[in-house]
Amino acid sequence: MSDEQWWAANEPLLAKVFDPDRFPLAARVGSAAGVAHQGMYSPEHAFTFGLQRILDGLTHLMGRPPR
Repeated sequence: MSDEQWWAANEPLLAKVFDPDRFPLAARVGSAAGVAHQGMYSPEHAFTFGLQRILDGLTHLMGRPPR
């Protein structure tokens, strides 16, 4: 099942349990993430972001300025 198919199948349930007026920031972030990554999750982005944090930490421990 693709992300689009999953969202289409689960949208009615999610509409019942999620109130965008009560959680406007979550609604905006979710929408922006979906547009940016063509889905709710991008494994490539998560890997790149996490790797960069690890490298920044190692750079700090080695006494060099981060990139």
